[in-house]
Amino acid sequence: DALHDALTGLPNRVLILDRLEQSLARYRRDNAQSFAVLYLDLDRFKVINDSMGHAIGDALLIEASQRISRGVREVDTVARMGGDEFAVLLPGVY
Repeated sequence: DALHDALTGLPNRVLILDRLEQSLARYRRDNAQSFAVLYLDLDRFKVINDSMGHAIGDALLIEASQRISRGVREVDTVARMGGDEFAVLLPGVY
């Protein structure tokens, strides 16, 4: 539970940063072990959360997390960094 976001069930900042460090270490050993990192922020989320309520904001975050997760490979890591921010670690991207 300490490595996952309670709302979305996604890995959290701590877990993705650990996986990022592992990816960097692999790359340093062998620069053919490339990877990519995507950072996503939901525009105007605060407006939705403040005007429609936290329950709607939470539902939006859950839906966004599911949609992002459906769009990546099984080996990729989608994480909720906090608030309306997500990161995706894509190993093996050339």
